[in-house]
Amino acid sequence: PSVTSISVVVASTTATITWVTNKATTSGLQWGLGTITNNTVPEDSVFTTNHQITLTGLDPSTGYSYRLLGRDQLGNAVSNARRAFRTTDP
Repeated sequence: PSVTSISVVVASTTATITWVTNKATTSGLQWGLGTITNNTVPEDSVFTTNHQITLTGLDPSTGYSYRLLGRDQLGNAVSNARRAFRTTDP
C-alpha cells in the first residue's frame, strides 16, 4: 500500500497528522524529537483508507519527525519516508 496524501495541522503543543492510502490499512505512527522516531502510536486494528492521529503534550517551537505505520489485510506494510513538522510558538 502507498500513501497518496499527507497533511499536518500543528499548534504549540499538538499535531494532527492525516493521511490517505490507496488500499485499506491499519493506522500507526513512529515519532520523536528532531530526526529520532523513538516513540510509537501502536497500529490499530481498523482497516481504512482515511487515517488520522493526534499527538498531544508536544513542546512549543520544536521540530519533530514522524513515519507512518500500517499494514493491509495481507500484511503488506505501508511504504513511506520519514517526514518532519515544527510546532508553533506558544
